[in-house]
Amino acid sequence: LNKKIKKQMTMTTRKLVKEYKEPELENVNKTKQENQKKEFKNLPKSFQRLIKNINKEMEQQKGCRLEEMKMIMKNAEIPKRDMMKYGIIMKDTQYTRNLIWETNQYALILLTWNPGGKGGKQ
Repeated sequence: LNKKIKKQMTMTTRKLVKEYKEPELENVNKTKQENQKKEFKNLPKSFQRLIKNINKEMEQQKGCRLEEMKMIMKNAEIPKRDMMKYGIIMKDTQYTRNLIWETNQYALILLTWNPGGKGGKQ
């Protein structure tokens, strides 16, 4: 390439680099939070209560304490009809993991076993 074209390309590249802005993480995080709020509102009320209780415990203790989480899960009142919405059973597997809710700190998963499959109280 001749010198004039090279110089113009260099100037254009510098201008583009100077004008480039990183995508704002704040906007990305805001969009994720908005989507999560919508997803939360679509959950049955029983799961919403459970998630609120888990989040409250996580915030109060700044983390997860096993005994408290066991009590929250034990005391959760989730009607069968709410579980059925998420309790998908894959035919060719012994059990299926069904993701209900996920955060950076935990995942709420409903495990379902096929009839005759080995399972336990989770």
